[in-house]
Amino acid sequence: MRKTISIIICMLLCTCITSCDNLTEEFQDKKIIVSIGFDKGEVFQLDTLSCMKSEVYVYLADMQVEYENAFDPSFWAYMNTNGDTMGERLIDNAIANISQIKAMHLLADNRGISLDEEEMKKASNAANAFYTSLSDDEVGMLMVEEELLYEMYKEYALANKVYAYIIKDINPEISDDEARTITVRNIFLKTYTVNGLGEEIEYPEEQGKETYDRILELKERLDAGEDFDSLSLEYSDDQERSFSFGKGDTSPEYEEAAFSLAEGEISDIVKTEKGYFIIQCISSFDLEQTQRNKIKIMEEQKREVFEKEYLEFVKELPKDMNQECFDEIHLISSEDLPTTSFLDVYKQYFPLNW
Repeated sequence: MRKTISIIICMLLCTCITSCDNLTEEFQDKKIIVSIGFDKGEVFQLDTLSCMKSEVYVYLADMQVEYENAFDPSFWAYMNTNGDTMGERLIDNAIANISQIKAMHLLADNRGISLDEEEMKKASNAANAFYTSLSDDEVGMLMVEEELLYEMYKEYALANKVYAYIIKDINPEISDDEARTITVRNIFLKTYTVNGLGEEIEYPEEQGKETYDRILELKERLDAGEDFDSLSLEYSDDQERSFSFGKGDTSPEYEEAAFSLAEGEISDIVKTEKGYFIIQCISSFDLEQTQRNKIKIMEEQKREVFEKEYLEFVKELPKDMNQECFDEIHLISSEDLPTTSFLDVYKQYFPLNW
């Protein structure tokens, strides 16, 4: 149940409403190394819209700050199993995020959706607030002008508006059983190690057998009447004392065992890809958590409806990448990162619908 570094990495590198890979793969399939046909500083073209290098740096700065709040900057040099550094992955995802916002802008145009005067005024105010918060050095580093920021805020607001429009009539009925949330605690012995990239490496066979022998001994001690909480505190590789979750939130093996328990009941040994668990049910129905889970499930279903229309629309869009300009993009030095966030300023003026 513990969130590993690799999970955190996935969350930080996938911040868009639908998978970044969907649009990134579209670009990879049609990437063109050219200089003719692109304006100076133009990174890619998506149908009638284009992305400038300065836009990439605005998005990249926000994402880089979020990352460096959790990891040391030396993390960027780590290389994944595909041979890409984490810095290169971050740049790819920043461009994928921008690509998605622009594609949603085009989808809004296709749907006849536009910003009203009040929304355009808010975008102008947001652009002014963000621009004036930047020092001269930060303006030079991001290579931005207030007019460009105005266009960026309008695009972001329009993307939010088309999302809200498409999902506005979706109000699925979610039953208590579908959304049921339970609370458990467990004893967990992992069967993997984590390398410097946060990748999980399975124990060798002998070490795996030793781990199973230990979990079997702990189960026997529980069956003999020893206190679950005390054994968990002493031996579990997961130090969180309890977990509340709904269906689909964890592995199928763990879920099946946990949801079959009555309050106070202890499971048999449960084997998952992470290791071995012994689970004790604390609450078989958490009303407050269940109500929150209903909202979560509803939002997920709304995203699925939007994603279906979005992906169908975006796969037909013409797209070209300026490889020469793309190759010039680099991470920003930690000491040069802006102290103001583009997205934080956006949220001061607009609701964030996803």
